[in-house]
Amino acid sequence: ITPLFGPGELANIAYFVAAGAGSTDRIALRTASAGGAYVANVIPAAGNSGQVTGTTVPTKGVTRVIAMSWKLNELKLFVDGVAEGATDTTCDVAVGVGTLQIGNANGVKASTSSANARIKHVKVFKRALTTAEILQQTRIIQDAMGLL
Repeated sequence: ITPLFGPGELANIAYFVAAGAGSTDRIALRTASAGGAYVANVIPAAGNSGQVTGTTVPTKGVTRVIAMSWKLNELKLFVDGVAEGATDTTCDVAVGVGTLQIGNANGVKASTSSANARIKHVKVFKRALTTAEILQQTRIIQDAMGLL
């Protein structure tokens, strides 16, 4: 993800990838409000949600590989292959319901939640990758993009 915005330049959350939409169950990679740090979310239509807020804040023009892993009750956020946080969550989300959305979470092109960013690669796996596998995938993407 290469943000085209810097800290404080957003009025709202920027969603990069979301599975599910609207009030349905969804998982998402996004920023915190107003362009804060990267965030991984598991958001059920009802009940408890899970969230991990990283420490890395998107920087205009700086490409990062962002990943999340959710398995059973553990949600993790990775930036450039490094874990930036994890949390236990009791979420129950039907992630097979809805759609995969790249660049926003509301299905509206002009949404205030649209990501003002270049999203070059998106990989979705049907199982949670291990930390070592996420690091391996990060290196593959970084190598392909000439970032190593």
